Amino acid sequence: MIEDKNVQGNNCVFRLGVEDIEGEHKRLTSLGIEVEQINRIEGVVAYCNFKDPFGNDLTIYQTI
Repeated sequence: MIEDKNVQGNNCVFRLGVEDIEGEHKRLTSLGIEVEQINRIEGVVAYCNFKDPFGNDLTIYQTI
């Protein structure tokens, strides 16, 4: 396998549903992960984004 150190991520977003967005945000932050602020679409969803160690985009969300 050829590795290109200049390429990060794979232009995909992996989304994970959670029961408690606030609690998961705090947990990830406490682990030293840089997590964006929680965004809300009232009556629909709350979500926030972060990256894994390989640069892949991840989202956690909670339906509200």
